[in-house]
This record gives sequence, structure tokens and C-alpha cells, in this order.
Amino acid sequence: NIKRVAYGIKDFTENTTPTPSACVAQSGSSSAISDDQIMNVVNEVITLLKKRGGN
Repeated sequence: NIKRVAYGIKDFTENTTPTPSACVAQSGSSSAISDDQIMNVVNEVITLLKKRGGN
């Protein structure tokens, strides 16, 4: 479900603490996810949703 994916990303971005240590703890890896990387993924998904006729 496309909308479910979009809401899941929305929940993730709103509920994820944007600190490197939190990202490392959540992912279990040594590389932290930056806010820019998260936003890039969100923007790509939004673009894909628009191409498919979603809101």
C-alpha cells in the first residue's frame, strides 16, 4: 500500500531523534544516518508517489 509506506516514512521522520548516536544505536552500525540522507530518501519517495498519481 503506497499510502501506508508514505505514512510509515512520515512516522519514522517525525519520531526519529536526529542525532548520530541515536541513529547508530537504532541501526546497530557504525555509520550514522544524517538528516540530509533521510530527507533525500523522503523526497525521492514523494516524487515517485506523485509520478504514480498519489497525493
